[in-house]
Amino acid sequence: MLRIFEEMSVAETATTMGCRQGTVKAQLHKAMQNLRSHKCGGMEHE
Repeated sequence: MLRIFEEMSVAETATTMGCRQGTVKAQLHKAMQNLRSHKCGGMEHE
């Protein structure tokens, strides 16, 4: 979430975390999916 909250680039986030840029992208994608499912999971769809 450094990418979102700290407004870091993928490259900056990868350097900070000590991982590859692809890992940052994959983890961000999974985190966003989790947030969406929690947000929509408790709401009724009209």
